[in-house]
Amino acid sequence: MRLYKACKVPVEFWDYPDRPLDDSLFDQTAYVSMSNDGLLISPLKIIHCASIHYVSRFNDPFRQFISSYLEIVPSTVGHRPNNYLYFFSNENHEMQGRSTEVIAVGLCIYLTQKLFGLRRSRITPIDDTKKRCDFQFEKNMLAYVVESKGRKGYTGKAISDIFEKKDNYPDTMPKYGVVSKIPRNGRKTTIDVVDPEYKPTEVTKVQQVVSLLRHYSAVSELSGFWRLSDLLKSRARAIENENTIDPFNRAALDFGNVLKVGTTIELSISGINAEGFLTGSDQDISDKNNKMFYLMDKTLLSVLEEQDYDALINYKFDYPEEKQAQDDGPYSVLDDGSILYMNIG
Repeated sequence: MRLYKACKVPVEFWDYPDRPLDDSLFDQTAYVSMSNDGLLISPLKIIHCASIHYVSRFNDPFRQFISSYLEIVPSTVGHRPNNYLYFFSNENHEMQGRSTEVIAVGLCIYLTQKLFGLRRSRITPIDDTKKRCDFQFEKNMLAYVVESKGRKGYTGKAISDIFEKKDNYPDTMPKYGVVSKIPRNGRKTTIDVVDPEYKPTEVTKVQQVVSLLRHYSAVSELSGFWRLSDLLKSRARAIENENTIDPFNRAALDFGNVLKVGTTIELSISGINAEGFLTGSDQDISDKNNKMFYLMDKTLLSVLEEQDYDALINYKFDYPEEKQAQDDGPYSVLDDGSILYMNIG
């Protein structure tokens, strides 16, 4: 089994008598494609998508990344009939529960990105420990909420819970619910999408920039650029406190006299020019056969260092899905400029 081999996940869009599905925000091409053919995704991309958005019991991005990797990989073994996505019961019951949550988050983030025509950097975790699987996304300067749920078996209760929370908490209820059914009994993985009512809130440019800086702070930390990560966090706090971007826009980050001790990793393959930095043995994930690296697009690194916020808002790493499928290579590329690369031993 190859972690980077894309598989099909059937997607069902549900209309309820008093809760009709609103598809007006959908990318219609993606909507039709998912309705007919499902979501195409590899286990490696699930890990990649969950790496920033899965909020585990750890507080820093790197340990969350390790957690998502370790909790997904043991289940991704075995034969895949008809190229569907299967997970197997190679873990104990507690580990299965945790990995089901991680897998569901990865599927939810990728589906949301594709279905709504978003960039991954526009999807952010909600900063509330009680909402670990709730995410906010921004489209047309409006904020929406999506809730991820993962179950190994029956999903009816999870779907009902999404609607019940809407009735009880109308101001904080998700606009959409993405419920992943991830059986461990040899049946394929599937996704249900439901649509409770929700009134979106407006997003200011300040909020947009702060959200992007926080997203890329986490991406930078995973890529080994710890100083860049710290500076982005500080800049986000400063903008939030001042409630304006004017004094900071195009004010390049000051790295000071920081001495780099470590190894720069560069990847140039199939139109990708990416970079990461190893400060020690704790910045990659290894097992006896493979080593995995988190990298960033070099153009993105320049945009972040220069702090040109219009360039940051408009930044998108265009890498065709078809090209990645054709290459069938051991890597995952997302449009936020992050690359997850597996060096196969």
